[in-house]
Amino acid sequence: MKIFIVEPIEGGSIPIAHYCTKAFHQLGHDVFTFKGSMFLPVFNYIRKLTSGNSDHPLSRLFVQFLANTVQICIEEAAPEVVLGVSQSPLFPWNLSLCRKRRIITVFWFPEDCRRFLAWRQLALQSDYFFIIQKEPILSEVRKLCPRAAYLPLAADPEVHRPVKVDPDEKAYYGSDVSFVGAGYPNRLHAFKFLTNYNLKIWGNGWLSQGATSLRPFVQDNSRRISVEEYVKVFNCSKININLHSSLNPQGIGGDFINPRTFEIAACKAFQLVDRRTLINEIFTNSEMVTFATIEDLRKLIDKFLANDDAPTMTNGKNMPNGLTGRF
Repeated sequence: MKIFIVEPIEGGSIPIAHYCTKAFHQLGHDVFTFKGSMFLPVFNYIRKLTSGNSDHPLSRLFVQFLANTVQICIEEAAPEVVLGVSQSPLFPWNLSLCRKRRIITVFWFPEDCRRFLAWRQLALQSDYFFIIQKEPILSEVRKLCPRAAYLPLAADPEVHRPVKVDPDEKAYYGSDVSFVGAGYPNRLHAFKFLTNYNLKIWGNGWLSQGATSLRPFVQDNSRRISVEEYVKVFNCSKININLHSSLNPQGIGGDFINPRTFEIAACKAFQLVDRRTLINEIFTNSEMVTFATIEDLRKLIDKFLANDDAPTMTNGKNMPNGLTGRF
């Protein structure tokens, strides 16, 4: 089968598109990938020129250019299936045109459907639509795309795995407590209560939020680090904090499970994750340690840092029994 995958321009869905490409290749399919990330410098330049105004003529012209470019590439590739993920430059117009040409359209939306509403127009033009949430969201999606389904995320064991690091890397990437991810309001709020620990924060969007108390803990000028780098962070950290993103400063807990949950587990590293309603379907209580409040989080950090059997920076070899995922 010939499959056309549209890589996102930016964001955490880019690796997901790459994993899909790799998986379909391994299954023996003929895969063509549209490199959306190549357009990021132009996209950023236009955002700067227009002050982020998506209704500006330049912004609309760029979107139309992307849609036309993707469509021409699709028609030249002549695939049987077109697949997009969140932030792919695969627009409803593209999906509709593909369906008219009898190309199967598939979209995976690994985002919070309550917060990001782009799925509504995309689902309406998709033959298959996958999300990382269940009811009541799934029923809403099925009103627009009857062949919608719950498809949780995962990890690539060839990428997310225990890795050997040299002493310099261990010193650079390692800490007692670490976090990898963007600076969302709930994280900015929660981590203000963790500054008494040996804490390192990796990811973008932290320094622009005015969180002055966290500046000493934000690494490498708050740049977005690569997959290869954050795998080293997971391996070198005694405790990986996994707090799902929320625009609510008090937000802890929710339904969907982010990629980090699976990736840290696949690295055989230790994590503390905020309590999710869907997590017990995938991990048992003995496999994943969760927290419901900041107070819970602090108590758990203190407990595992004080425990001689707590995870150490030894690539998962000294992990407590039952605290890694089944990968």
